Amino acid sequence: VVRDLAHELAHNLGCVHDGDRPYKHIKGHPGAEGCPWNDGYLMSYVTQDNRRFQFSRCCAEQILFVSQLADKLCLYYNNSGKSDRVETGDLPGDRVSLDQLCQIAFAHETGYKFMFDRKTGLSGNGCRIPCRSNEITVGDTSYWKNGDAHGLDGSRCDTDDKNKL
Repeated sequence: VVRDLAHELAHNLGCVHDGDRPYKHIKGHPGAEGCPWNDGYLMSYVTQDNRRFQFSRCCAEQILFVSQLADKLCLYYNNSGKSDRVETGDLPGDRVSLDQLCQIAFAHETGYKFMFDRKTGLSGNGCRIPCRSNEITVGDTSYWKNGDAHGLDGSRCDTDDKNKL
């Protein structure tokens, strides 16, 4: 979730996708042709390693360029009247239980809960959280619906592993 938000925020700050040409509507925009898509930084959808959480050199240059434009100087000022300090070091996954995550992901239906799969755990599936509905009975037949929720930033993907998403 935080990665997706950072990606979209980078677009708002002037970054094109890695490997793309400059924005035409911003005169002198540097673009990202010098940073290959497959390098897997934040401004691509390649998620091979921790670079997926970092800006490429091209994106950093674009943010700097845009932030120095005369009509963007407001980026340097906090005019909200609120502190910009973070009150806690917690991430969403630290505060939302796996049952709650299933309920949020399947809010259009009721009764979804976390269902641990002993064979695969969570770390082997990209930190997808397995969810299962309450038992559904139609006539003489009973069944469950299954689906995956995506782990939130800070979710522990494996109970035996201290690393978090």
